[in-house]
This record gives sequence, C-alpha cells and structure tokens, in this order.
Amino acid sequence: MIEKIKQLEKLSRVLEPDETTRSVLLELVVQYSNKFLNNIHKAPAYVTSNEGAGLYDSPICEQPVDIKSLLNLIKTNIDGHGVTPGSPNYFAFIPGSGLYFSALADYIAAITNRYAGVFFASPGAVRMERMLLRWIAEFIGYPETAAGDITSGGSIGNLTAVVTARENHNLKSKDFTRSVVY
Repeated sequence: MIEKIKQLEKLSRVLEPDETTRSVLLELVVQYSNKFLNNIHKAPAYVTSNEGAGLYDSPICEQPVDIKSLLNLIKTNIDGHGVTPGSPNYFAFIPGSGLYFSALADYIAAITNRYAGVFFASPGAVRMERMLLRWIAEFIGYPETAAGDITSGGSIGNLTAVVTARENHNLKSKDFTRSVVY
C-alpha cells in the first residue's frame, strides 16, 4: 500500500508545477484572455455552428495535454459558441459579462483556496465578507441589524432565501402534503 501511495504521489507532482512552468502556463493563459478581451466588442451576441461538438474528439483522459491544444479547444468549442455576454450586441438575461478585476480576484482566491465559511479557518476572508455585506446593507439603506451571506450565484441565493423564510416561519415539510414554490 505504501508503495502504491508513493507511485501516486510521484504521478500527482505534475499537478504542482515549478515556478518556471507556472510562468509559461500563466503567460499563455493571459495571452489567450487578452486576445479574447481585445475582440469581445466585435463578437456577435450569439453564435450557432457546431455548438462545441469538437469536444467529443478530445475526451477526458489520464494523459497530459499540451496547454496550447487545450486553449485552442476552449477557443473553438466553448468560447466560440452560444451567447457572448460581453458583446455590445448582447441584451438578454443574466449572466452579464465578466469583469477583469473580478477575474483577477477569483484567480487569487482559487490559488490561495481560503475557506470563508468558518472564522477559525480564515478570519481575514470572513471579515472581508462581513465588511462587504455591511457596505451593501448601508448602500441599500438597510438597518444596522441587517445580515446576510454571499452566495456563489442566483440559484444558491434563491435556495438560501427560501430556506431562511421557511425556517423563520417554522414551516415543516410534514405540514404540507403538496406544495410548490414559484
């Protein structure tokens, strides 16, 4: 068993590249991102073509794939099809386009991987969330007693709101033989 763990550890080291490799990978990703952003204002709001079917020609596998090939796969099968929220011709529904500064913050958050769900695990991240929530509450005009949580998106936000309302009114599923929430 110990030998198997050592073999797996050796295989997993490819997921922790050295600084030189990280720099090369990051530069290629930044170049891709800059090209995407530099052309976003010329992009159509919606593209229908092969709808990313080329992904089927590159199935998920255990073998490493060159970063340039992966970026090309993303360009031709993901970013080139469907809606383009950042296009100036896109006037449809949520989601809106990404913000560069948010992407940079997401990058740092993904690299550092701080868990903000518990104060003990990352007091700074929890404090930042509390400060943001306080700022939003003040901006909206909510009272000092207002509280909240940051969620990952509208679906979880709505679920949280429904559960909060249910708990606040002490509603239990056994009390409803048939119920639907719209």
